[in-house]
Amino acid sequence: MIDNRTSYPAKLMSLALTFVVTGLLACSPASEGEPADAQAQGQAQTQAQPGTAAPAPGATVAPQGQPLPGQVAAPGSAPAAAAPPMPADKIPAVVARINGQEIRKDALLAEAERMQQQFAARLGQQTPATQEFYQKILDGMVAQQLLLAEAQAQGITVTEAEVNAQIEPLRKRMGDEKFKQALTTEKMTEDKFKQEVRKNAVVEKLLASKVVSTVKVTDQDIQAYYDQNKDEFKRPERARLRHILVRVEQNATAEAKQAARQKAEGLLARVKGGEDFAKVAQEASDDPGSKPRGGDLGWVAPGQTVEPFEKAAFALKPNEISPVVESRFGFHIIQLQEKQAADTAPLSEVKERLTTFLRTKQTGEAIEAHVNQLRSKAKIETFI
Repeated sequence: MIDNRTSYPAKLMSLALTFVVTGLLACSPASEGEPADAQAQGQAQTQAQPGTAAPAPGATVAPQGQPLPGQVAAPGSAPAAAAPPMPADKIPAVVARINGQEIRKDALLAEAERMQQQFAARLGQQTPATQEFYQKILDGMVAQQLLLAEAQAQGITVTEAEVNAQIEPLRKRMGDEKFKQALTTEKMTEDKFKQEVRKNAVVEKLLASKVVSTVKVTDQDIQAYYDQNKDEFKRPERARLRHILVRVEQNATAEAKQAARQKAEGLLARVKGGEDFAKVAQEASDDPGSKPRGGDLGWVAPGQTVEPFEKAAFALKPNEISPVVESRFGFHIIQLQEKQAADTAPLSEVKERLTTFLRTKQTGEAIEAHVNQLRSKAKIETFI
């Protein structure tokens, strides 16, 4: 059929343009012992365990073009029914033609597999290969081919040095052996990888000159968004906390639990007797996250810590120290350093992040519009 669609997910197109590079980058942190998504895991840990530093105050704008907090589905909205996976044998040998140039089934399947690997690494779950999934992948491949053809028509090239400048830092960071292992996982040779990096670099150079350079985020844009979306910058009541943890394993005996409580009571007596809370925390706390900072958890909002900890912490007054508090992690001694009422983050505090968000958003919209213009001039046939 003739493809007359005029839009597709800009985020997906961006992923399609950089699928090889981002695929290898997703392997890189794991090689250094870091989680693939440290920020997301850190936030989850903060919610599960009060010994993790809380997010910085006013961190209300999502980075890198992600939706702002208010831009989510309404509570209680029914999720869409899950579509069944599309069998590979139902996909035709040729999945698309762009001005007569074919995109073949094997290329689509390879791209889809790479994207699934990336989503699994970043999200921790498998993305089913539904017909809609294949169509979105194909949309990205069509967009890439249209942009590459435009770049070639305009004589845009990249040098060998420019290609190596993208590859070598990655190889150095990962190490040669793990770099080669990652290529094997991606089912790519080094030559094929270099070809893909070159194509992406050409497209990026085209977009930088024709699209990205035209994006201007003005102070008026920033002010207008802030004024029209005040709810997205609301901050809940927050407390700046320190704590000392005497950890108790979940399978601990009654005797071990009692010994831990006695230890916590002894530490409480020390800080109540005038010893510096931070020094006692550095010496005795069992929370590895906050211990080096003298037990400092930063700013904590309701819902970020377990209930017994939260209830005791928010009942304190500034500079007050709690009695021993029991949670599933053990026994805590909590000090409230400062408390702030719920408010709205001022523009001055969120302006930098908001500027980044708007620039990313406008760039995505501009790229989408540019590709849609290319689509309108091309003969595009898709067969799935």
